[in-house]
Amino acid sequence: MEFSLNWADLAVVLIILISCILEYRKGFIKSVFKTFSFVISIFVSWTIHPYVTAILKNSFVNTWVENGIRGHIFKETIDGELINKTQQAEVIDKLNIPDFFKDMLKSNDSIVNNNFLNFSEFKESIINFITNICIGVIAILVVIIVTMIILKIASNSLDLISKLPVLNEVNKSFGLLLGFILGVIEVWIGYMVITFILITNSNVQSVFTEIEGSTVAKFLYENNLLNYIIAGIFGK
Repeated sequence: MEFSLNWADLAVVLIILISCILEYRKGFIKSVFKTFSFVISIFVSWTIHPYVTAILKNSFVNTWVENGIRGHIFKETIDGELINKTQQAEVIDKLNIPDFFKDMLKSNDSIVNNNFLNFSEFKESIINFITNICIGVIAILVVIIVTMIILKIASNSLDLISKLPVLNEVNKSFGLLLGFILGVIEVWIGYMVITFILITNSNVQSVFTEIEGSTVAKFLYENNLLNYIIAGIFGK
């Protein structure tokens, strides 16, 4: 079987490699604190993201995201007033969005149904659906970043413990392993950000073309656990 790497693969490998090196240098003790910081950040974001989402929906961010989606995902329209379920599926297939979002739209009964009177109504339902997902993702990312910054400041107190001679080698070895895991998670988060950018700006379509033709990058993209989490939260 032919095995080749393109620049998307190299970028992913580089991100994971840098993460491994950084966590190796910091050691397991401080890296574990970082990991728990990430877990705590996820928990905090899960708890308060609905409130942040509500704030963003009533701000300029919602308008900015909605206008970006409206201007980029629809490349053509359907003639006529009525649009049946078959036409709806055809429209979704032609949208300028990743397949992950297309599958979410097709599986959502509030999107694909026979209740729409015309194409404009169907189009608005798609725009609102994707806008809500994007706003929710932005809210989660904002809460995670702010929480991790606060916890990062607190982690500086662990420097003395991580440099103890007895713990140093074991500390660094386990830090390397943890760095690999964190690197993969960082790649997954990067995919989420790139997906959001693609929805609002079709100029980055070439990035997904490279991912489709890659090996390592494509494997991680197709097995992004964060996608399933997002689908579970916002895809219903």
